[in-house]
Amino acid sequence: MELLILIIIAAVIAIPLSVMHLTEVCEPSEVMVFSGIRGGYEVYHSGRKLRKPPVQRVDRLDVTNMVIELHVTNAY
Repeated sequence: MELLILIIIAAVIAIPLSVMHLTEVCEPSEVMVFSGIRGGYEVYHSGRKLRKPPVQRVDRLDVTNMVIELHVTNAY
C-alpha cells in the first residue's frame, strides 16, 4: 500500500514537470518550425505546442522588422 502511494505521488510530480519541459512556446516575434515526423514539417507563428522528443526537432526563426537605410538618386 505504501509503495502504491509513493508511485502515485511520483506520477503527480513527474507528469506536470515533463509536460512543462516538452511545451514549446512561440514568442510574438518568432516562428517555430517542428520537423521530423515522416519527413514533413509544421510551422507555428504563435501559441504553444507539445514536442515529441525522440522524433521532432524545433527550430526558431526571428521575424522582427529590420530597419534598412535607403538612399535613391536619379530614380526618374
